[in-house]
Amino acid sequence: MSLEAIKQVAETEQTYQRQRDEAIAAAKKMVVDAEREGKSHLERTRALAETESRSFLTDAENKAAIQAEQVMKDAQQRCAEIRKTAEERLEKAVSLIVERVVNA
Repeated sequence: MSLEAIKQVAETEQTYQRQRDEAIAAAKKMVVDAEREGKSHLERTRALAETESRSFLTDAENKAAIQAEQVMKDAQQRCAEIRKTAEERLEKAVSLIVERVVNA
């Protein structure tokens, strides 16, 4: 093999090695960039999910408070009705008891 051919083979091998090294470096950079972007996206998604879950929880608590207030109003109204009925019956009961005691 001539000296010129050997030089050309050596240059081709060096070019190939340089291109291979550049490709490996580019691939590693792509992996690092993808991991960084993935972590960033994950953190944004977690933050958004946390914000949404807090919002849902607050909404649920507010709705529960409104329902609890309505239940309390209904219970108070029912208690007032029962009390009124009892008071109306109290006079009859007293009259009946007095009548039985007097007639006995």
